Amino acid sequence: QDSRGRVWVSTPLEFGHLENDRFIPVKGLPAGTVNGIAEDTAGDLWIANEAEGLFQISGGNVVQQIPWARLGYRDAAGPLAADPVRGGLWLGLYEGGLAYFSDGQIRASYSVADGLGEGYVSGLRLDQNGTLWAATEGGLSRLKDGRIATLRTSNGLPCNGVYSTVEDDAHALWIN
Repeated sequence: QDSRGRVWVSTPLEFGHLENDRFIPVKGLPAGTVNGIAEDTAGDLWIANEAEGLFQISGGNVVQQIPWARLGYRDAAGPLAADPVRGGLWLGLYEGGLAYFSDGQIRASYSVADGLGEGYVSGLRLDQNGTLWAATEGGLSRLKDGRIATLRTSNGLPCNGVYSTVEDDAHALWIN
């Protein structure tokens, strides 16, 4: 659901939103698997289409398509998270890694060498303090102030594979 209250829906054939009990498709967005959706501070939607790349939607229309290869990646991004503080977009990559996208290009990237959990990134979430949490096959990674720390079985997490996280009203973090 976006900031205007519209519920966005992805099917293998179309992408759009529900309005007055009707499905309104977005024209110009190719069919295919949508791996992630995020709304930026300007109210634009960003769509991670598995095969075709990153799409920006403004006013219900596709205004920009960026193929994954143009961003320097041979694989697709999965989850997306809009950063309200920095104004950009975080991408979680299927082959592993995090990337920060702003002004049409990748501005920062993080990998296992930086302390990120191994494997694909299946979930991203920014908490109320601007800390990015990344659910990975190799644990739960936290990116804060440019540094990554990863919880895994070796330091107390009951399992390594983390699919997603959610924060409850008491600000406790729940891990799937």
